[in-house]
Amino acid sequence: MVEYSQYIEDQELRPLQLSSNANFNALGLAIGGGNQGLEVVYTYSKNTPSKPNIRAAWKDRKAGRAAPLLFVTFYRDKASICGPSGDDAPAYINLDPGQVVRICKEALQQPDRHAAQRSLRDSLPKIHSELPGLTNNGLLATHELAKGVPDRADWQEANQKAISVYSIHQ
Repeated sequence: MVEYSQYIEDQELRPLQLSSNANFNALGLAIGGGNQGLEVVYTYSKNTPSKPNIRAAWKDRKAGRAAPLLFVTFYRDKASICGPSGDDAPAYINLDPGQVVRICKEALQQPDRHAAQRSLRDSLPKIHSELPGLTNNGLLATHELAKGVPDRADWQEANQKAISVYSIHQ
């Protein structure tokens, strides 16, 4: 069994009870900044959840409250995410768990729910793109960024520099 808590061990989570949804097991709740801040519910499941099941669990937890909500489920070596708002909240499945957690952390670090929703509005629709997290507006061909750049002779060195800078800011 995959140890799902490894993805969220550095987050301060509150205990959470899910209301009678046998498909999901609670890991905890993270709350963002501001009044009625973003809520991120972390769960796990033995099976790959369907979009209708994720949406039903999201609606059950949301219960008409104003706070935006992300419902995250880890399963096998994948993750799903649903939310943050709307009558028919968007749901994404078969995602990289690390990427999902990074998106959640970024949104949770925002000063209020409005900024969190803007952050999610920018990142969630691109989650299945070839280069998630990268907005390429006319600079280079996306194919070149995805395929050509990693073949460069200096790619490994640049990658190591990026990792060292990233770890300094964590």
